[in-house]
Amino acid sequence: MRTIAAESIINKLTKSYNKINILNHNDDEITIDAEESPEDRDGFPIFNYWNEDYTENYYIFGVRKHLHNFLERNGWYAEWVNSYTIALYKF
Repeated sequence: MRTIAAESIINKLTKSYNKINILNHNDDEITIDAEESPEDRDGFPIFNYWNEDYTENYYIFGVRKHLHNFLERNGWYAEWVNSYTIALYKF
């Protein structure tokens, strides 16, 4: 599995979701304000702590499935810090 740099992940996220609010980052962690989550092209919030998609059709652990898969393909994963903050970490 390839792992891309934090700056590359941030660039891709800000290009795709212009309202994303990156709170902090370093080489191994990116912290994002998920309280006012940007929406994807289908109109769904990309982060939804309160979702109940147990079949993982649209969300995986509160992250839109396509974003979760993008992160995983590039050596990162998302984990909730609390209900309004999510962090991305390298594998």
